[in-house]
Amino acid sequence: MSGELVENGQQCERRAALDVQPLVRQKAEHLGTRGTEWLAHLPALVSDLERQWSITVGEPLSGGTASYVCRAVTHDGDDAVLKLSLPDDGFQDSVRLLKAARGNGYVRLLAHDTERYALLQEALGTPMDTLDQTPEQQMRALGQTLRQAWQVPRWDDATVEPGTEKASQLGELVRRLWESLDRPCSERVRDQAMAYATSRAAAFDIDRCVVAHGDPHPGNALRIPTPRPGADVIARIKAGQTAG
Repeated sequence: MSGELVENGQQCERRAALDVQPLVRQKAEHLGTRGTEWLAHLPALVSDLERQWSITVGEPLSGGTASYVCRAVTHDGDDAVLKLSLPDDGFQDSVRLLKAARGNGYVRLLAHDTERYALLQEALGTPMDTLDQTPEQQMRALGQTLRQAWQVPRWDDATVEPGTEKASQLGELVRRLWESLDRPCSERVRDQAMAYATSRAAAFDIDRCVVAHGDPHPGNALRIPTPRPGADVIARIKAGQTAG
């Protein structure tokens, strides 16, 4: 009994000193009460999920911008990754996408808790941007992965509010930045960019959309340790968005 108490005490002490990335901590604090409570409850949440999912949590992983991410080992001895996201209204859509993808073009989801913004995912390997590959090789690999990811079925109740599709958002971004950056380019260039955005927005059709990742770059593409159906080379961690 005493040995168990010592072990639990050491575990609690270790959990109290979680190494949260500075950017993640900053974002949490900017959320106000929701964010500060998330930070305060994070050690207890990690310990609780260890019991709930029968995993052993290891060292934290760097690079996260909106979540606490750490290594884990399942009860079967398989490597995994525990991801605890900041409170976010889009989290449920991310889970929905990963469940529908079943590992095709995306990381494989092992367990999830939407109420606590928690994911347990398969462990992936080295990010593409750290590999010795030419830009052409990276583009080919990304294209292959995206073709797999685009096969994920779009859910029937998917909706996009007018003015919120990608083209309209980019057009508004160009307009706003052109003014705030003190007109860094000519009006002709700005007007051409706005015309392209307006044309693309007018052609938006939800029925022709696929579920596409919003930020597919080499830093977000990780090697698959062992090729498997739906992920021959790399897979994505971050969930996607509906786009034209």
